[in-house]
Amino acid sequence: MKKLLVLVPILTMACCTRGFADTNNTDIYKEQFWYGGLISGYANVDWSSVVATDFSTIASNPASADGEGLIYGADVGYQINSHFAIEGEYIKLPTTAQTYFIPNVYNAPANVNSQLSFGAVIVKLIAPCLWPNLSIFADAGPAYQYRADTVQNIGTWAPTFGGGFMYRFAEHWQGELSFQYAPGTGKSIYNPMIDYIPELYMGTLKVDYIF
Repeated sequence: MKKLLVLVPILTMACCTRGFADTNNTDIYKEQFWYGGLISGYANVDWSSVVATDFSTIASNPASADGEGLIYGADVGYQINSHFAIEGEYIKLPTTAQTYFIPNVYNAPANVNSQLSFGAVIVKLIAPCLWPNLSIFADAGPAYQYRADTVQNIGTWAPTFGGGFMYRFAEHWQGELSFQYAPGTGKSIYNPMIDYIPELYMGTLKVDYIF
């Protein structure tokens, strides 16, 4: 999934044949509207920078951490015109598990399950493509990531960015295939789990109703 984020600029060059000056899209649908819908997909929750790498950190860092699985959520947005949109989204991330070599660290059991969620407000920069009603976009904005488990309940603000494809397949419906990244916060130190939020790599499929 990490490599797919790198492919977004390449796909942009490959499929987009018109610049922002050309607004004569062949679709017949309105370009300014409110929309909202559902999100599904798959996420890689990356704990790698907090996993113990030597004996000095094995007492407080997890010996292993696994965080991949299905995600779901919802979004609402406003498309200003065919090139710009503002969107808010909430995503429930998969439950992730950390295994400690030494039990009862932080007064927690040897296996700790973390509940994670993600919310963001993003600005989309949209470019029409060769095919009617198909566009490619890049997005960026502030995101809030929240983690809850027996070690700590913590949230942090961080930037997020991504990109993907949008397709208007009916007057009141559009779909989106996209990738999103958020960096999290914290690093592998002696006492990392008190303030650590993992990195997020998400592939999402959205279906939105246009009002």
